[in-house]
Amino acid sequence: MRRSHWIEEPTLVRTPDNTPMFNLYSTLWSVDQVTWSEDSAPVTLEMRRYPGRLPPVQLVLCPSENRAVVFYFLLTVEKI
Repeated sequence: MRRSHWIEEPTLVRTPDNTPMFNLYSTLWSVDQVTWSEDSAPVTLEMRRYPGRLPPVQLVLCPSENRAVVFYFLLTVEKI
């Protein structure tokens, strides 16, 4: 039996002319969730680096401003 893993590589493309605006192809980053704002200006990507041992990050892309913001999440583990 072989293991199978899906990696959803993030790409953002401007639709009128198919111009790539953001692309993490072949970087082993995988998107768990994509959330568009109501005005479709910024898009938020919940991502993790494969194989997923590190905490996920949140990336907010603002294409109209040519800007991106990364939020790192730290996991808290308590000993019992």
